[in-house]
Amino acid sequence: MLRRHHRAESKILRTAGKAALREAVADDSDRIAAQVDAVVATAGIARSLKAMAAIDRETLLLYAWADLTYEGIALAMDVPVGTVRSRLNRARRTLRTRLNLEIIDETENDHERFTAAPRNA
Repeated sequence: MLRRHHRAESKILRTAGKAALREAVADDSDRIAAQVDAVVATAGIARSLKAMAAIDRETLLLYAWADLTYEGIALAMDVPVGTVRSRLNRARRTLRTRLNLEIIDETENDHERFTAAPRNA
């Protein structure tokens, strides 16, 4: 049953990636560029989700697509909230690594901007 579930999930992810490629045809060059970027991103995300551990992927999808809270996910999966937090952290880290995303600490940048001494001319 689990094998069947994972095969079906893999097929859905492959189909989503292929469908995104088909939608990339358009007239406007800016729109084409945006669609190509979206297709590449979608395909990368689909591959990353497929490569992720199933339990982490399910936790992430419950959070992102089902819009459940940590407590709701914990209840649905019958695990403690701390386990949900760990799984989401691991899933996010996996996505960041596989998609080569950089983390920008906006609070640090804001702090530097507002605490910098004003320059006297």
